[in-house]
Amino acid sequence: EAETGEEAFLLCKQHLPDVILLDYLLPDMDGLEFLGKFKKNQFERADLSLVMLTGQGDEKIAVEAIKNGAAEYLVKKNLTPESLRLVMENVREKQAALNARKQAESAMQVYAAELEIRVEERTAELVQANLQLQQEIKERQQAEAAVQESERRLSTLINNLPGYVYRVANDRNYTPEFISQGVFAITEYKQEEYLVERTISYGQDIHPDDANWVWDKIQQAIANRQPYECEYRIITKSGTQKWVWERGQGLYTEDGELVFLE
Repeated sequence: EAETGEEAFLLCKQHLPDVILLDYLLPDMDGLEFLGKFKKNQFERADLSLVMLTGQGDEKIAVEAIKNGAAEYLVKKNLTPESLRLVMENVREKQAALNARKQAESAMQVYAAELEIRVEERTAELVQANLQLQQEIKERQQAEAAVQESERRLSTLINNLPGYVYRVANDRNYTPEFISQGVFAITEYKQEEYLVERTISYGQDIHPDDANWVWDKIQQAIANRQPYECEYRIITKSGTQKWVWERGQGLYTEDGELVFLE
């Protein structure tokens, strides 16, 4: 308990009370001046409440007191032990609610700061992943362009050979999987007749008298895993006989199974 405002101010600094019961009329200052000095010295705590007492009701003083930080304003003539107890309980409840709100706000600020950090970290990770993806896409596009250019050069080379290139099945008809455009100059059958229309097979243009020994020679070479060479007659689309020279080999899987002749 203090008799003057200055004494009260010093006691508050020394003992840090939870509630201050302040008389409006003090010997050295009034209650509003005390509140001003209180705020000026930044002696405010989240868990500190102040109740102001006055000898008579004055709405103006009450409003100013509340505006300057007072939790309640009481008139002395209406004051009883019970009313004071109820006011003090109400002040404590308000202060507890205020403290809880401030703690929640503080926790939310901490959470928001942590969330912002995580968002920034995740954003940086996504930016890096996006850069890596763009680089991978660029490299893939470059690789695809290189493959396409290689295929174009190979196609140009094959189509300009004095002959033709093939990939066929190892059956009696030598069913074609691929045959180059140069086949037309030799057999007079177009590429699409072999591959699309299927009106002629690679083995069907071999002269009947040569078909069996050509087959046997190819099978012997395959059995020995060796390339084969042979010269034989073909019958062109117009019925003309031609001698051709062929060189090929088997194409095998990793397990050693024959897939095609090339």
